[in-house]
Amino acid sequence: MLLSDIISLVAAESLGCQQAVVLHIAAQEIGVAEDPPGSNAGPVLKYGGKPGQPWCCWFVMNRFWAALGRWPAKRKRGTGGTGTLLAAAVRAKCVHAKPEPGDIAYKPRFDGHGRRVGGHVGFVAAVSPDGKRCLSIEGNRGDAVRVQVRAASEWRWFVRGPYTTEQKARLWLGWPGHDAATAEGEA
Repeated sequence: MLLSDIISLVAAESLGCQQAVVLHIAAQEIGVAEDPPGSNAGPVLKYGGKPGQPWCCWFVMNRFWAALGRWPAKRKRGTGGTGTLLAAAVRAKCVHAKPEPGDIAYKPRFDGHGRRVGGHVGFVAAVSPDGKRCLSIEGNRGDAVRVQVRAASEWRWFVRGPYTTEQKARLWLGWPGHDAATAEGEA
């Protein structure tokens, strides 16, 4: 069984339909890498952006859209800017201090003078029972989409959806243990 299958199965058993679908869609990309390494180019451009640009936020936006047909944080369009995503999440009142699976995790990046010069985002796939560690799916992590275990304190904020009951998640055929009939009552 692949790591992406394990993440999908755990998500299917423990989360709401929409959060589970987002994580399932993100997990299918584990291993997609830049070519050549360190270039911010190659196959990763399918998520959006331009060659040479950081792509972690494009990965998050692209996978959220692929799963739910809308952008996170009530955005009207996608963005490659982590700060733009965070600002939209603050306006939409969907920023939280504690992680939950399905959240978009955000951590700022600072220059040598303490000024924020960007950030990094990824999906929270799981949280340890004590809430101190997160398993995340991150684009542009070591030049690829990777799974990472981090201290929850490494992330600054967590963007939660918003996930709604009015919008049905699009389920992919062949997802273990789920079909469209099962999902109708879950969203």
